Amino acid sequence: MGGPTSTYCTTDSKGKPFAWGSCTAAVAGKTFSNYSQAQAYNMWSSLSSSSSWVLGRTLPASNIPGTALGSQTAAIGQSLSNGYSNYNAGFATFTLRDWHGLTGTSNFTYGHALGLGATTQSTSLYTVQDPWNLRAMYGEQFWDSKYIFNQLVTYHTPFFKGQQGLVGRALGGWGISPIFVAQSGLPVEVNQGSDCQAFGESNCDDSTNENAVLLGSRSSVAYSTHYGVTSTGAAGANGNINPACIVNGAVTCGGVGLSVFSNPQAAFNSFRPLVLGVDTAGGGGGRVRGLPIWNVDMQITKNTKFTERFNAMFYATFTNIFNHFQPSDPGLNIQSPGNFGKVTGQVFAQRQLELGLRLGW
Repeated sequence: MGGPTSTYCTTDSKGKPFAWGSCTAAVAGKTFSNYSQAQAYNMWSSLSSSSSWVLGRTLPASNIPGTALGSQTAAIGQSLSNGYSNYNAGFATFTLRDWHGLTGTSNFTYGHALGLGATTQSTSLYTVQDPWNLRAMYGEQFWDSKYIFNQLVTYHTPFFKGQQGLVGRALGGWGISPIFVAQSGLPVEVNQGSDCQAFGESNCDDSTNENAVLLGSRSSVAYSTHYGVTSTGAAGANGNINPACIVNGAVTCGGVGLSVFSNPQAAFNSFRPLVLGVDTAGGGGGRVRGLPIWNVDMQITKNTKFTERFNAMFYATFTNIFNHFQPSDPGLNIQSPGNFGKVTGQVFAQRQLELGLRLGW
């Protein structure tokens, strides 16, 4: 930085004289927000732009020393095709075909997807953490769901198939087709604010898979749906229920006490930012496992034969037939403690119904 008597080390961020005592203290004081949010690239970029800088051009964004000229680009994002991954899985299926009117398929998959956080080739705002060590990004893929189960069933009533008479037409031709799907939670990133430059790889126009470090094991951070949660500290406090918002037993404003942590503050305290020079990897797709999900859709049909040539089919199609509330994973950011763990959305929309009539001749 030009030594303890340089302009950088003897002035504050506004250029006024200030006795820092050393260049180390000056750097720490002027770039404190970069330190606290693991913004190594921004810190280095601001230092290299100083008129006292003596190391020459070190970044594409750096100016020619002693001038305000030469900045070419903010950063270079690197998204390449030479990554690698591993997917190991076991698959089981059971199929039943027209057994007393019942046809169905059950599928179960147990698998584990590991890799470098792959993305589509057309992605322009994504970069590797370290082009000299791609394994720094290795971990669970964003889409890694260990358990996936689905059940498809179609049942056509075997009685009154000929639909003779009024009774036959009324009771024959019915069908029901439910679809049940369930899967375990996906990895959830614990963001540390920047998500792009803890290792100095880029500025925040790009992103990558950087996670705050979990202090302990996943089991120490219980992640599931909790109702009526009141945080014991600042973390998750935005989700606390405000007594003034309760009208006739319903929450009408503010938080609703819905969180993925029973104690948001304790969960928040279990994470720390990545430290440059200490940590060597970004955590893959996420440090914790998200919420498991399930849903049931169903269709009911009634096919009525009027003559050998003419028929009509009535159908009712339900999505989320049980009107099941499935909370979505919240964003976890240790730079935003008030919302830490707060659930604000849902995976599936409310129950919907579509009615239809199809005529055949």
